Amino acid sequence: MFVTGAAVASGSYLWQHRHGAHAAPLSVDQELAQMPERHMTREEVAHRVHLEIARDEAGISLEELMRSTKPDMNLEHLERLADELRHQQRIDQHQEAVARAAEDAYTGAEDELDERYLARIRDPDADHPEDIILTGEEWDTLLATARRIEAVREYVGFGNFNILAWDDMLAFARNASEIGGFQARELEFMEGLFHADARDLGFYGDRTGTDITTRIIREEVVKVPRSGHFLRRGESLDLFNRLTTDIGDSLILTSGVRSIPKQFDLFLARAIRTEGNLSRASRSLAPPGYSYHAIGDFDVGKYGLGLGNFSEEFAQTNVFKELQGLGYTNIRYTVDNRFGVRFEPWHIRVA
Repeated sequence: MFVTGAAVASGSYLWQHRHGAHAAPLSVDQELAQMPERHMTREEVAHRVHLEIARDEAGISLEELMRSTKPDMNLEHLERLADELRHQQRIDQHQEAVARAAEDAYTGAEDELDERYLARIRDPDADHPEDIILTGEEWDTLLATARRIEAVREYVGFGNFNILAWDDMLAFARNASEIGGFQARELEFMEGLFHADARDLGFYGDRTGTDITTRIIREEVVKVPRSGHFLRRGESLDLFNRLTTDIGDSLILTSGVRSIPKQFDLFLARAIRTEGNLSRASRSLAPPGYSYHAIGDFDVGKYGLGLGNFSEEFAQTNVFKELQGLGYTNIRYTVDNRFGVRFEPWHIRVA
């Protein structure tokens, strides 16, 4: 599990199904029942089961755990070993976090990226062994939650929904009989997802929001005509106006400021299209709480290109080539970026 903080109790049931990962360890009797020749003793099977339990708790491979154990070790010894390995893992993760924080992601460093990582972002629409996929009740909850959020969006209108606050979304749903209030399992699902560590899904961008109830101040944003989208006053709006002046009407705004409900709407819709694969969804959309759209970034496209604006087709357009030629814009998710995200030539980095 990777839910943190207050969400541990409420969201800990999420993401227990990992595509390609080990299944939950069986009991000793279940293991014996699956062995037609019964060539292992009960003690040997018990040792294997205990290893599986300790491995799952420590978050390490069975092979690594077995290298540190002896066949005669009991469960108490294994659990103590698992604690030691888990403690060392926390130290290693902290050291890695310090190293990442010290690195400027935009210096163009050429250090080699892990091949498995590159395989995921170069083929973002495929399922990969490390992916986290929801099934069963979790999948049903995902569907129900996404439908209710969509109903709120239809109720308040596309433009209003872009900056709609969490508490307001809950109030609209609760007070509109055609929508109905969010159920406890749906709220638990969303809060668990929001407070989760997105790195466990494979998204390595910074957290941009720590409070699910954060509001977008209406006076701090401006609605861009004929787009339905908003931009933050200041650097974001100034940059967009400069782009439209230099490139012309062929450049359009395709996505601006996104509230927490808006990001939930987009992310869950993507997760449905990926059949519950949250990791695959995160390779195209930042999980709620991690979107740079919340703090200033925006997406642009070419007028008339439609959905092609959200594919690599956009990189072949004159609009993109002009963006590159201007020299004062930065693409957030470049080719082989370090965020765990596919190449997005349309996403302009501001924040």
